[in-house]
Amino acid sequence: MKRVFFLLFSFFSLSALSLPRPLENFEPGQFLGGGDYQKNDGTSGKFHSYMNIGSDYIHMDHVFGDYTMSYLFGYNMDQYGFFNIQMTRTQAGADDMTYDGIGYCIDDYCHYHVEFPLGFVEETVNFEANKITTVGSVHLKYVEEEVTIWKENLLRMIRRDAANS
Repeated sequence: MKRVFFLLFSFFSLSALSLPRPLENFEPGQFLGGGDYQKNDGTSGKFHSYMNIGSDYIHMDHVFGDYTMSYLFGYNMDQYGFFNIQMTRTQAGADDMTYDGIGYCIDDYCHYHVEFPLGFVEETVNFEANKITTVGSVHLKYVEEEVTIWKENLLRMIRRDAANS
């Protein structure tokens, strides 16, 4: 029994030490792409997206034809990969809305959850060197619950002067 306990303890101790620091090698930058969405009423479509990522913020635009929704995410990540997040949504003709949430990162994956009065949004983001992939959902509680899911792919925008170096 002591041997089994020692082996389990050793395994879990080594596993904890092997977790890499979240987003350790990810370089901030600008990304361009698009995605697909599906609603629980059968509606679906495509959108274009832009992301500008800094050391403690993400600015994101989603463009649906002539309609754009902009988001600003501010976050403060601790040394263990957990973070508080503040999401501000900007939309033409409407007041800005800001909500707080929580999240975490493991390796190159981050996940966040933000609640607001009529529902919540959650998203998982995979950060690769030159590509970002997201999957997420937003749940809105009106008379009936409306759920939208999406998948999005963005590629790093390379500056012309950097590409010629």
